[in-house]
Parts: sequence; structure tokens; C-alpha cells
Amino acid sequence: MRLILFSVLLIYTTCFAQEPPKTFKVPVSNSIEIDGSIQEWKAIPYLSQNFGINLKPPYTDVMSIKMAMDKEALYLLLNTKNHVGAIKNEAFLKIVFDIDNNKKTGSDENLRLNKYVKAPGFEYVIPFKLNNKAVPYYDIYDISKKGQNPRQVISYSADSAMNASTGNYMEIKIPFKHILKDEHTISRIIFSEVGQQNDWKNPKSYLKKSIDFSDRNKKDVVSIEEKLELEEKLNDGSSVGWIVIFGFGLALMWPAMAICQKAGFPTSRAALCLIPAIGPFIFMWGICFNEWKLHSIFCANEEDSEDE
Repeated sequence: MRLILFSVLLIYTTCFAQEPPKTFKVPVSNSIEIDGSIQEWKAIPYLSQNFGINLKPPYTDVMSIKMAMDKEALYLLLNTKNHVGAIKNEAFLKIVFDIDNNKKTGSDENLRLNKYVKAPGFEYVIPFKLNNKAVPYYDIYDISKKGQNPRQVISYSADSAMNASTGNYMEIKIPFKHILKDEHTISRIIFSEVGQQNDWKNPKSYLKKSIDFSDRNKKDVVSIEEKLELEEKLNDGSSVGWIVIFGFGLALMWPAMAICQKAGFPTSRAALCLIPAIGPFIFMWGICFNEWKLHSIFCANEEDSEDE
């Protein structure tokens, strides 16, 4: 049922242009694992395809960010360069979370992301670092208590952050249990690329986003992989045709029931009354979109006619 509803919504959004959303809705994935392979990330959209500024060695340069989630964790895919010979055990990327999307709660106005950028109203900060083998790891700090120093919540090693086996990619897993509660749906997040102090003045070093995690606790959520599969089917002309036929049939069901009732037939046989209306349509559709001999007679391509 959820796939049918999504199909209707997909057709509607395809036909009617919409403005790009201001909030990034995190896609739900059922296939991402921290295993060094990035094949399962192909279906995931970019949070930022051209992230940050161009940092040179010895600083790790984050070029793009992808984001996905399941019920238990948030996943990031970072496309990086320079990280093999980069500075070790110092943050190359920081993420600050305003988990309740409320600037009046969390860190006070004196808290700074760095020398130039204030970070009031945030609850957590996550600095990402590289160990001596150039493998990423991160710590989670609680910064929600006004007037108090950041408190380390937990540290995650390479088991939850791994370099991809091919290319300059890093897969990172952040468990929700340390940063979000069930009632949290939209969070304000700042991604900060860390280079030299002069780089901190550049506004392109930061990405400020509202992130929608609302699908995390929903029961019947269509995953990004299911959406992609459905979109591929909808790109097939015959699939679109059957959806049109299905919708056409539903639209005629009520008048068919009324006709049956007037004719003295039970309304349970309303489907039979639809046959004269949609039967020829289905027949001609089948001829045109199947490899039958009649196809060349009734539904020849315009290109074929022009070639003759």
C-alpha cells in the first residue's frame, strides 16, 4: 500500500514542478554498512556536492558529503583528499548539532566553533580526526550546559568510521542514541571544515543546514533503494500505462456501480461494467507495448515511417 501511495505522489511531483526544499530530508536506507565499499551509496543524494574550500596539504580537504540513516544511526560518506599525509589526531571536520532546532536552548552565546564563529543554541559537537594510520575516528561532546566546559560523551574508533577500500572516501556511522531522542525531528547543523586560522574567515568553510530526521521512527517508510527501484519501473512506458489504466478504472468505478444499480445488477459486479469502457484501451495498450506481430500494424514508430 505504501508503494502505491508513493507511486501516486511520485507521478504528481514529476508533473508539477516544485521549489527545492530548504530542509534536507535524510533518506532512509536499508543497505548501508560500514564495510569499506561505497556501492550502496550510489542511490543516496548529496547533502553537499561541492563542500567547503580547497585545502592543501597537510590539511584534509572534504570535497563532498552524503547523508543517510536507518532507525539506529546516521551515516556519512565523505569524499576527501590529502588525508593520507594530513595532520594526525587533530580535527579536520567539526559538526555541531542543535538537536531540538531551538536557539534558546543549549550552548550559550559565548561558545565558539572557532575564533571567528559563535555557536549559541547547540547541544553536541563532533570533531572528526585521523589516527596515525590515516583512519578516521570521532568524539561526541555535550555542550548543552551553559557556562560549563564540553563533556565527552563517547569516542568511536575505526569500527564506526572507515576509509573506503577504493577512492578517497570515508564511511562514518553515528548512533542516534547519543545525540537524538525520539521526539526530535528537525535539527540545525553546522559542518565546519578545519584548516588554518585564515580559512576560518571564509564563509565557504561552513555549511549550515536544517536536517529532517522525521522518517527515522515511522513504521511504513519507503527506503531510498525502494524509491529508486520504483522510479526505474515508472520510467518504463508500459509501467506508466498500467498506472494510468489503474487510475482510469478507479475513476470509473463509481459511475459503473451507479449504472449496475439502475440496470438491476448487484453493485458487486461493477467491475464487469468497466470492461466495455477500459477493455479496448487495455487491448490497444497491450498491442502497442508488447512484441506482437500486430504491433507493427497498429502502432508503428514515427521514426520507422520516416525511414521508409
